[in-house]
Amino acid sequence: MNKFLYRIILGVLLSGWFTIAQAQESNLSQYNHTPFLTNPGMIGTQDQAGVMLNHRNQSVDAGKTYATSTISGYYPIALGNHRLGVGASFLSDRAADFMSTNGGLLGTAYRVQLSQRHTLSLGAQVGFFNRKLNSSFSYTTDSQFLNGSYNADAPTGEIFIQQSRNFTTLTTGLFWQMKDGQERQMAFAGV
Repeated sequence: MNKFLYRIILGVLLSGWFTIAQAQESNLSQYNHTPFLTNPGMIGTQDQAGVMLNHRNQSVDAGKTYATSTISGYYPIALGNHRLGVGASFLSDRAADFMSTNGGLLGTAYRVQLSQRHTLSLGAQVGFFNRKLNSSFSYTTDSQFLNGSYNADAPTGEIFIQQSRNFTTLTTGLFWQMKDGQERQMAFAGV
């Protein structure tokens, strides 16, 4: 059994199913590495299966940080000259100790080869998320200012009726790209 598993892992590594490493800036600004958060049409541009892990940890105040992590995977299916891409992404976003959002996205995209260098991809994705407020977070509101001075013991005046909320998203996108003779992306545009 161990030899069989070893051969599968070695075969995956040698076949080039994934890229060993691609860097992502800390604020997730390299959008080509986050297709699910940018344009679902980008899922159809992938020529090989892949898994991406992105993480951002950004300090906003003394001891307070925004932390966002995503793990995404996609798989292309060849359909003659065209390609169908399917994938999923999971997101965990923490805004200091105040709010957290967790959820996932399922997406698909269909890519049409317009010419040797030009492709057009139409994608759609659906997501399910949970957003939660932390009621123990320290708030300051106008209700705590009494007679011109701040009183930390005064009530905030805010009533949090629903501290957790589930919501769904539906996103579509159109993505065009042009490649050079070595299959490198030269230009792209998306809606």
